[in-house]
Amino acid sequence: MLGYYEAEGYYTLWKFMIDEKYQKKGYGKKALRLGIDYLINRFKVKEIYTAYYTENRIARNLYASIGFRETGEIVGNQIGMKLIVSDMGDSLS
Repeated sequence: MLGYYEAEGYYTLWKFMIDEKYQKKGYGKKALRLGIDYLINRFKVKEIYTAYYTENRIARNLYASIGFRETGEIVGNQIGMKLIVSDMGDSLS
């Protein structure tokens, strides 16, 4: 689930889920990159925000592998991350 978060005025990756039996096969990273590419190509986004639950290091590592960086914002038990598109490079390799 991704799109424009009107209340905050930015694009966001709100939820990203891959069934357990398909994890650790590269599908998540590929699907995440395709979603981000869609936002970039369709809406010319420059930044995308997301967050992960503090205990979910797998999500944190996946987002970081694409180029998301922690923002320092913590809301409840979630840590904010931001992707600056110009810093992405080719994150599929």
